[in-house]
Amino acid sequence: FPEPISYGIFGIIMLGFAIALLLRSKERFLFKSIAILMVLLGIYVTQSRGDWIGAAFVLAMFLFFRMRVYSRFFYIFILLVTLPVVGIMQPEMFATKQSVELSEVDETGTFEYRKNLFLGMWQMLPRNPLFGNSMYKAEPEMQALVQGQGIVDPVNTYMTVAVEQGLVTLFFFLWIVIRSINTGLR
Repeated sequence: FPEPISYGIFGIIMLGFAIALLLRSKERFLFKSIAILMVLLGIYVTQSRGDWIGAAFVLAMFLFFRMRVYSRFFYIFILLVTLPVVGIMQPEMFATKQSVELSEVDETGTFEYRKNLFLGMWQMLPRNPLFGNSMYKAEPEMQALVQGQGIVDPVNTYMTVAVEQGLVTLFFFLWIVIRSINTGLR
């Protein structure tokens, strides 16, 4: 693999297959669990936060689809209630703490850039929520984030889909991912 992130993506795909195939039966459960832990360890050593989030998402979907139907509806209801609250509390969520300077942790400024990129996209989302804005990079929020190469580099795929194609497309994008995981678990 040319870089750790590529290996991590491969690991996420293998994690999905490993969970779907290895946990179909209870026989030799210890061996199968060790195999899954090895895949998780491989994803961990990539040191890529995106790969870690992807692995957590695969594990969460596995657990979600192992639940009974009424339990799923309960958790979906809880999410639908808490997400608007998180949206209302958004300014407090992104307040930086004065105890640690980002420059001490991130010398190159990628954390600050990603935070500003996320906040800029979050501000643009309500303008065209359903079908997005394919010209979002021309908006003032994004023009302030042009890098040295003259580009805006959106690093969050889900937020990019939501802003560029809208929440309807994001819903179908996530539906395909979740449906694929569910089909793999059967």
